[in-house]
Amino acid sequence: MLTKAISVARGQFYFGWVIVAVCFATQFMVQGVQTWGLGLFFKPVSEELGLNRATYSGVQSLTIIVSGGLAPFLGPLIDRRGARGLMVIGAAITGAGLVALSFVQGLWDFYLVRGLIISVGFSCAVGLTINVAISNWFIRKRGKAMAMSVMGNSLAGMVLPAVATYLILTFGWRPAWAILGIATSLVVIPLAALFVKRRPEDYGLLPDGDSPLVAVDLGSSAGDRAAGRLRPVPLAEETWTRSEAIRTSALWLTIAAFGFGIMGAGTLVLHFFSFLTDAGLSQEAAAAAVSLVALLSFSCKLGWGALIDKYGARFSAMTLFAFAAFVWATFVVLTRWPSFWLVYLCAALGGLAVGGTTTTQEVFWANYFGRLSLGTVRSIALPFSLGFSALSPVIAGWTYDTFHSYQYAFVWFAFASALGTFLVYLSRPPRKRLNQKCDL
Repeated sequence: MLTKAISVARGQFYFGWVIVAVCFATQFMVQGVQTWGLGLFFKPVSEELGLNRATYSGVQSLTIIVSGGLAPFLGPLIDRRGARGLMVIGAAITGAGLVALSFVQGLWDFYLVRGLIISVGFSCAVGLTINVAISNWFIRKRGKAMAMSVMGNSLAGMVLPAVATYLILTFGWRPAWAILGIATSLVVIPLAALFVKRRPEDYGLLPDGDSPLVAVDLGSSAGDRAAGRLRPVPLAEETWTRSEAIRTSALWLTIAAFGFGIMGAGTLVLHFFSFLTDAGLSQEAAAAAVSLVALLSFSCKLGWGALIDKYGARFSAMTLFAFAAFVWATFVVLTRWPSFWLVYLCAALGGLAVGGTTTTQEVFWANYFGRLSLGTVRSIALPFSLGFSALSPVIAGWTYDTFHSYQYAFVWFAFASALGTFLVYLSRPPRKRLNQKCDL
């Protein structure tokens, strides 16, 4: 490909921030209901359907397994076609699934609707899809952009506990699911269909909107060149095939590091409400503590993004996992000596840890393997990463059912986070071998 370097004007509004805004709204409606809603519906659903905590938690693990199984197919598709179609389809499936969830009568249809159908919609609409969409539009400001996008999930955690609790107490849990499903479809589908675009180069733009020098394709027609319609091509970005990525130690160390490092995050969201009500807090007080987790998670995301942009994703990941180990150690203390002030201290610390999880992980992968083949590479890692996460809620549920306490689960999560810190330290950005074959 023939290219030349040209200057790019600064100061104009960059469309990438529109992509961030749409992803924020999608995170709020789809990721938010998925992440925070399941825990808030925990007791009324499990009591009416006769499910114990390990069984109810298993549906979250099934969601993770479904997401991991779909990832190898979705990743390359996102790289080729972009995120828009998958976000629209995923929001439609998720909305319909939430409505269908209001009609379930037992274990198997609960697992079918919540664990399979909604999980397919969730996997298409958010997760890998959104993270690749953001990474495609940003390089230098990737930490900030990713942080702003995932703030939608945290804002949902601040709003949904009160909303869902009101809907459940007023109408019952079945109508509450249906209302949330309809709202999800009405918000996400039109936004994604109208505003989500694949990559900035497809529209004559550049990552971050202000790169001073770019490579411009000279293989376009003479008419296009005369009219100034030159297609920008990113400089110094490598593409990775699956076989190339699999041969790198960075891939496997990163999978293990984030698998162990963030293993407990799902448990905090799913089991925290029930943990607090078991300790004697009212539903309103427990919901307030869950909202505090979300509030701190929301408030610190830009801080994590700034830390990543300034010091790099590797240093930020080590900081995050070391802090998470301290947080879980604090939760162990809470199980032994419960007190009102310690409950809210743990909620605040947990929110700070959860707030850095998604931003750090996704920027880490994008910075290590680049944006041009990010979907392909992440689709290799995601089944393994989600496999770690799938164990988390089941471990916590089994621990409670067996010992009537979450203490041993919290001890394990503290150890796992500390192990994640060490594994990130061992990981280094991958480099292609000069004689490495490129098998497409």
